[in-house]
Parts: sequence; structure tokens; C-alpha cells
Amino acid sequence: MVAFIVGVSNYLYVNSLPNAEHDGDAMREMFEKKGVTVFSPDKNRRPPDNRPHYHIFVLRDLWGRYLRALKPGDIAFIFFAGHGCAWKTETGWKQCLIARGLTTDEKRVRRIRKKQTIVESSLQVPQMLDDLEKRGIKKHVVLLDCCREFAYKDLARAMNQEEITDDRKSDFNIEIGDGTLVGFAVQPGEKALDGDSSTGFHGHYTAALMKHLMEPDVEVHDMLDKVAETARKSSKKSIDDYFAQTGKKSADVTVQHPFYKSTLPKGTCLFVTPSNKAAAKSSGSDEEPAIKPSEPTQTSACAADIEP
Repeated sequence: MVAFIVGVSNYLYVNSLPNAEHDGDAMREMFEKKGVTVFSPDKNRRPPDNRPHYHIFVLRDLWGRYLRALKPGDIAFIFFAGHGCAWKTETGWKQCLIARGLTTDEKRVRRIRKKQTIVESSLQVPQMLDDLEKRGIKKHVVLLDCCREFAYKDLARAMNQEEITDDRKSDFNIEIGDGTLVGFAVQPGEKALDGDSSTGFHGHYTAALMKHLMEPDVEVHDMLDKVAETARKSSKKSIDDYFAQTGKKSADVTVQHPFYKSTLPKGTCLFVTPSNKAAAKSSGSDEEPAIKPSEPTQTSACAADIEP
């Protein structure tokens, strides 16, 4: 397994997410302790304003180095915590994972004179999966701790957003090929909670992953079922506690219901004990793919500004 792990907190043109960078750091540390090679932004290289270099050019370079490190037989593991949105293209809705944005100095160095669009400032999940297929990587696990409440059309400004209503959720189903699992922190149209002291200042989805992801010899679909239940309970408790303390209930914050869509073979384990490695290798490809219901599709590719 080789891991690509990113958590973006300090956005320039949209609201910051205090815990997303913590999420990425914690996931990276867990994987490195397991001996997994991890590709993550270098936190030691910072510009004068002390913001981590998490803009799109850094992430694209990191993604390229990650792809070159993969070998046939590897499992590609991808984790992203930060802002996400849906973007409508001529071929449908796609998922964008939004990078930090560029400072004025960074634009000047790169001779960029126009405002960056969402697509220009994002990694796009369909393209990432296509890149993995072209590299001959047959198993992909993508886990996304980001909101799914924003959907944008091909309009002049990204502020022109389209509501993801209940009767339109099927429009957001991600199409995946064989050997792929994509897990989401929330359903289409929902907000992923950034977490609080009860989750160790991690997002509820990430905190649940930290609890269950590294369990050895646990089938990946069973593991994510545990993650979903843990995140559901912790997000409900957080909302209930806030209401008990303030008497206020936010209309746009709901209990998280993580889910996944998967064509990974049943029996796939991300981590196995040495005594079970032989058994793990013999299971998988001949089994039926596992599909979890209520699957969404999301975004990329066109031109809406993310800068004021």
C-alpha cells in the first residue's frame, strides 16, 4: 500500500477549517507507524506568512510523485480533509477537492494574472481514479472528509450555487470502475462537521477512521460500517450537547451519515497480521463486489471563481 494524504485548513478565499490539517497529520502519522510510504505536503516548507504550501501546484506535484512511486500490485490509498464541492460539466457532476488558493506573490511568480477557478484550484476525483487506472493500479481506496453541500454550475462566479435537494441526490452518484472504494463523510447536500474537543479536534469522520482504520484482519467494508456508526453517534452527541448548552439548533447542521460505494472484492483487508497475509492474498478477486446504497457523484471541470 502507498498512501496520498492531505488535510487543508488555511484557505485563502473560503472559510478556514481549523481541524482539517490536524486530520491529515494524524492520518499520516498512523500510516507511517505501520510502515506505509506516505506522500503528504512538506510542512517544513512554508512561505513568509507561515501558511503551509497546500496550493494546487504543490498538490499536483505531490500527486505526480505519488503516481510514479506506485507499482503493480500496490493498493492506492487516498485521504483528503478540507473543502469539497460538486461541479457540473458537460459529462455530468464531478467531485473537486479544493486546494488552499494562491497568494498574490505566488501568482506573480507563476505569472498568473486571472482569478483561479474552482477547477483550476482543485484535484478532481474522477481524474485521479483515471490516473491510477493508467498506472495499472487495480485497487483504490479513497476516503473524503469534506462537505458535500455545495454544487456549482458552469457560471461566471462560483457563488452561483445550486441546492442539492433530496430528489436530486441521485444526480451525484460517482461512477467507479472495478477495484475501487470511495468513502464519504456525509451524504450529498450535507455538511461534514469539523469536530470539537469530544473528537480530539478532528472531524467526526476522521476521528472514527482513526478508531477503526488500523484494526488488523478486518474486512474493509466491515471496517467502514463501524466508522459510519461511530461518526453518526459522535456527530449526534456533538449536536445534542451544543443544543443543551446554548438552547440553539442550527438548521443546516445534521447528524452525519457516512457511506461508501465500492467495487473492491469482498474479503479485502487494508492491514493484516503476518500470520494472515497468505490468507488475505488468496481472498478477494474472485468474490462478488460490495456495493453500499445511496451513492453520490461530484465535481470538477469548468470555470467558476473561488476568489473575491
